[in-house]
Amino acid sequence: MAGKEFDSYDPLDSPGAPALPKEADAESDWLLCEPEDFALIGADDYNFSSTPAPATDRSLVFAEGLLRPVFFGKKEITLRHYRPEAHDFKKGELFVGKFKDGLDIALKAKQATKVKPFSALTDREAQEDGFRDVRDAFEGMGRYYSDLTPNSELAIVRFKMATKRGLIVARPNYDTEE
Repeated sequence: MAGKEFDSYDPLDSPGAPALPKEADAESDWLLCEPEDFALIGADDYNFSSTPAPATDRSLVFAEGLLRPVFFGKKEITLRHYRPEAHDFKKGELFVGKFKDGLDIALKAKQATKVKPFSALTDREAQEDGFRDVRDAFEGMGRYYSDLTPNSELAIVRFKMATKRGLIVARPNYDTEE
């Protein structure tokens, strides 16, 4: 979806907004929060300020437990059974990380999606995504993709958190059953 470069949006006018109630509307505007507040993931409230949604309709779902590694920069890659309509990202393209931990976060592709046969995956790439090696990646991904074979095309998506004026862009995600 075409739109302005994310970091070029106008500055916010309410940096110290009150905490978001647990009952907040999942369809409400996106929110900004200070990194030190965001580090308290799992708390009942966050210090957010309202902001417009990122200009994207693309998303990837991330399993429970992956929000913290992404936030702390330990995870900046995801391996997927390649589907062109879902995994073709261009360098700099924004997309939404839908974390089953309960938040959506704006993410930005660090490079264009790399596509190759699963059999060409390296141990290093598998380890970057949290697996021990290629065999572990094949077994782990096989739990999500029942039709995965060594000849299946694999998408390697490298990303980072998109920020706005140094703030993390997120929203509550109450619908994590995708």
